[in-house]
Amino acid sequence: FNFVLCTTMKLFPIGFIYFSSFFIGNIESSCPNECSSHGVCDKYSRCSCATGFQGADCSEWICPFGSAWSDQATASDVAHNLAECSNRGLCDRSTGKCNCMNGFTGSPRDRFSCNLN
Repeated sequence: FNFVLCTTMKLFPIGFIYFSSFFIGNIESSCPNECSSHGVCDKYSRCSCATGFQGADCSEWICPFGSAWSDQATASDVAHNLAECSNRGLCDRSTGKCNCMNGFTGSPRDRFSCNLN
């Protein structure tokens, strides 16, 4: 719970009279789309998304990650980092599934596919 303490001061012709009043209650936050039921709204009205979701309102799925088929090396012996859809597909944010580039298959697009026709 978040609590609020309110104090007020009023000036009267004969001097200062100090009034103190307390209001204790829950401060409600309002998050976009109520975090799409895939996250928790914090006191700053920001969604903290559950695993597998992203976006300001947690409405976007995150697709599977796999070793990248191609990427930028980060050191002389570090490459092929984890990438969404293995950098060989596009993530469909409404389903969390990768749409493969031609010639690739698998959940994170980490395998070649062969067309035997």
